[in-house]
Amino acid sequence: MKPLGIAIAFALLFIHGPSGLALAMQSDSLQTELCSEVSCSESDAFVWSSGLDIVLAKPFYGRNPSLLRVSQPQSQQFVIDQQEFDFDFTSSPRVWIAGESASGVGVRATWWQYASEAEPVSMAPAANGFERIEHPLFGDVDISAITPTERLSAAASLEVYWVDLEITRRAKLGIGEILLSGGLRFASLEQHYQAEQLNANALKSGEIDYVNRVRGIGPTISVTWMRQITNRWNWEAMGRGSLLAGEGDERLDAAEDLDFINPQYTTRTGGREQLLPIADLRLGTAYALRRFLGIDPLLRAGWETSWFGDVSNCSGSASDLGFLGFYTGIEGRW
Repeated sequence: MKPLGIAIAFALLFIHGPSGLALAMQSDSLQTELCSEVSCSESDAFVWSSGLDIVLAKPFYGRNPSLLRVSQPQSQQFVIDQQEFDFDFTSSPRVWIAGESASGVGVRATWWQYASEAEPVSMAPAANGFERIEHPLFGDVDISAITPTERLSAAASLEVYWVDLEITRRAKLGIGEILLSGGLRFASLEQHYQAEQLNANALKSGEIDYVNRVRGIGPTISVTWMRQITNRWNWEAMGRGSLLAGEGDERLDAAEDLDFINPQYTTRTGGREQLLPIADLRLGTAYALRRFLGIDPLLRAGWETSWFGDVSNCSGSASDLGFLGFYTGIEGRW
């Protein structure tokens, strides 16, 4: 007798006493008829899954200048050598939890966070006296190194995170399965630029501290195609698009002539409304391990890339931002 039939039998026994046992014997057939109208079997319960990925990614900018070497080989000729910040591959966590019914409709929540620092850059003018080391433009602030005994250094950092809350729908195709999702994404991006000028005595004579933030929320949709390779192996391809509306703000704190009696300080703040498009692409595979303690574990690995449109760079000038990397992780289903 199925669980619903047992429940009906106890109810009839409680109401009618021993005479209700005869009716209880018919409860299993009654449950079968009910189940033909509504979903009530154990297989209709939600299948839950959660997992952790370690994403090894590197950010790429359209342009992200750190310092500029300006030389004058001739009286009417200037040569500008722009040095770009170089970010290395950095590991970051991605966590998700999802639930799905037997009909293929489900929910999913995903969180990802990334933080990285660029390789510091330090430069000094050539001894010939025909060079100067400049920083990206920050209004009227100028802490350039103009003599061979001065030095200018720059550093940058990047922090990104997002949260996706979605409804999912799974469908079987002749060549695999397709998983559609739609919902909301909240994303935050913060970029930091710092520069420091040292005089001939290696004392700080100027500094720049600039922070640029963008936050937004908006719709996100994705399509994932999955295909079984063997009983345990499968591979998947995922494409996602998001369009967020939000706000951006920036703050500049600078100091000039710190080695003089009367240094000059500058503080500038600003805000703006911003539209933030994001695109994601992922290709990966998963291997199912043996069931353990009621959980079906899977090992995951693959390649992925992301693109943020017009988020500016670490010094605030216009640029796109992209991520390229690999991921590996583990998932459990129960």
